[in-house]
Amino acid sequence: MKKSILTTIVAAGFALGAFAQGSVNVADNQINPGVTINNSSTFYSGAMTLQVWYMNGSTIAGNINGNANNVAYANMVADGFTLAQTYTSASISSGTFTFGELDIAGVSPAAANTEFALVAMNNNTFGSGSTAWATGVASGPTFRGGLVAFENPTANYATPPPNTPTPPNFTGWNTLGQNLVMTAVATPEPTTIAFAALGLGSFLVARRRK
Repeated sequence: MKKSILTTIVAAGFALGAFAQGSVNVADNQINPGVTINNSSTFYSGAMTLQVWYMNGSTIAGNINGNANNVAYANMVADGFTLAQTYTSASISSGTFTFGELDIAGVSPAAANTEFALVAMNNNTFGSGSTAWATGVASGPTFRGGLVAFENPTANYATPPPNTPTPPNFTGWNTLGQNLVMTAVATPEPTTIAFAALGLGSFLVARRRK
């Protein structure tokens, strides 16, 4: 009987470890870094949409930070990031925000760090994958978007009280020291697209005549 109970306890322990949950505090109350608009020094105030993405592991994808926003977003999806949460109609003041604890299924707190990516847009228009940027641009000339990726520790919120740890802040973002810059994404003007189509049509006609 005792052996059966012990086996059950051990099995439960392994199950708890296998399905451990990671949590973070989605907040940026530091003066720097923060969310900026148009450049790396003008901190943004107003409405925005914020997405939190994660990927188990502690290797920053080099094709995310340092690339154009639309390219970086597409690479982030391709690199295996998973969307954890979307905050819409969020209010941000002087580049800072506070949304509180975020519990994420699938994150292993046993790992030293998890890779996170924050995506911000100054409206509530989010598309799917890399089309988000094009969708946003189509909604008006004032659209801005940006993202930043960094490593960050998590806490196991599945730990029973009173030992449940406090979710860590985005200390990895502070260490990175890189603002999340929301900038415009250039798209071809309608006239440019029309000229390109006209040129392609002329080319095809010329080939057919030959």
